Amino acid sequence: MKNAFLCAAVVVLACGLAYGQQYRVIWSFGGAPNDGGQPPEGLIADKAGNLYGTTLVGGNSAANCPNPAYLGCGTVYELSPSGDGTWTETILYQFCLNGQPNNCPDGWWPFAGLVMDTSGNFYGTTTGGGTYGEGTVFELSPPARPGDPWAESVLWSFCSEGYPCPNGNGPQSQLVIDEAGNLYGTTEGGCGVVFQITPTPAGAIETLLYMFGGFNDSCNPRSGVIFDNSGNLYGTTDYGGKNDWGTVYELSPTFAGPWTERVLYSFGLKAGEPVSEVRFDSRGNLYGSTTFKGSTLFRLTPNGEGGWRHSFLGLQSSVGTGSATDPLIVNNTLYGATTGGGTYSGGTVFRVHGTTQTVIHSFCSEPNCADGLEPYFGGSLTVVAGKLYGTTIAGGAYGQGVVFEITP
Repeated sequence: MKNAFLCAAVVVLACGLAYGQQYRVIWSFGGAPNDGGQPPEGLIADKAGNLYGTTLVGGNSAANCPNPAYLGCGTVYELSPSGDGTWTETILYQFCLNGQPNNCPDGWWPFAGLVMDTSGNFYGTTTGGGTYGEGTVFELSPPARPGDPWAESVLWSFCSEGYPCPNGNGPQSQLVIDEAGNLYGTTEGGCGVVFQITPTPAGAIETLLYMFGGFNDSCNPRSGVIFDNSGNLYGTTDYGGKNDWGTVYELSPTFAGPWTERVLYSFGLKAGEPVSEVRFDSRGNLYGSTTFKGSTLFRLTPNGEGGWRHSFLGLQSSVGTGSATDPLIVNNTLYGATTGGGTYSGGTVFRVHGTTQTVIHSFCSEPNCADGLEPYFGGSLTVVAGKLYGTTIAGGAYGQGVVFEITP
C-alpha cells in the first residue's frame, strides 16, 4: 500500500464528472493532542485510494512549539477507506514531538501539501523550524515493517547563508518532483526565489534557480511551480510585474547557472494578486485564479508566436467570493473551491464549463458548520475513482477542519 505510485492531483479521467448534491464529510479533525487540525492544502492519493495530507497544527507537541497557541506543531496524516464506507485516520508524523521548547529541528507548521516518489516516500516543506529556524524541506519514509513509525529526515534547512536569506526562507508552497527525484519549490522571503533540492548520499544540495527582482519583474511567489513537457517551470507571483499586481511567469533551464525567466502576463487593476498555482488543460492553456476584486479565474492561451493571450472569467458572487483554490481540470471542465460566499457564506465548491458556473456545495449548510468552513486558497481538489476530495481549514465536528467527498 505504501509503495503504490501517486495519482496526480490534477488528472484527466476517461469518464466525466457529473456532480449531484451527494456531499459528505469523511473526516473531522479533532486537534491536539490526538489529531491534527486546520488542513491548509489539498490531498494526494495512492493507487489504493488512500489519501494523504498535512495539518498546520495539532499533534502532541504543544509544549515544544514556538507559538503554544497553535496547540501542536502540525502533522502528516493518512486516510484509508474501508468496505463499509467509513474512513480510518493514521497520524504518520507529528512535527517537533522530540524537539525542545521553541526549537523544532525537524520543522513545524507544514503549510503545504505533499508529493510522493515511486518508492512511497513523501516530501514536503515546513514554514518554520530546521537548523536555522527558517523552514525546511523534509522527507518522510515508510517503515520497513508495518506498524513501525515513519522516519522523517530534513533534506534542507533554509537560511544557512545567514540573513537576509538570499537562497530563500519560510517556504509555503507544495513541491514538485521530476523523474530524477529532484524537488522544486518557492519561497517568499525578500521578493522570493525558485529553488531545486537534489538528494544525494552525502546530503541534499540546494540550487537557486531564480531570484525574483520586484517591480518590472515578479515578486512574492505564494504558490508552487509546475512543469510542461519541455522541462520549463510555470508559476504565479502576487506582486511585481508592470503594474505590481502580480504575474504569471515561465522559467527555462540553461546550460549553466540560474534559469531564464520570462513574464507571460502582468496583472492590473481589473484583476490581480494571483495566489494559486497554474494548471494546463489538454490544449496547452494555462488556468489560475486571482484574489484582487474577488475570485477571478484567468486563462492564458499560446498565440503560436511565442506569446500568450489572456482572458478573465469572474466568478459570480453566488458561486463564491474571496480566494479560489488551485484549479482542477477534468475533461476541459474546471473545478475549484472558494474561501467565502455561497448560500451560507462559508465558501463553495464549484465547476465551470464554458460560460456556465455551477455551485456543487455551499459550506456551513449544517449547524455549527459541521460540513466544513473555508476551503483554504492554497489547496486543490483531487479526483480518485470518480469522486472529488478536498479539505476545509475550519468547521467540522470539532471546529478544526474536515476532509470532504463529493460523489457524482
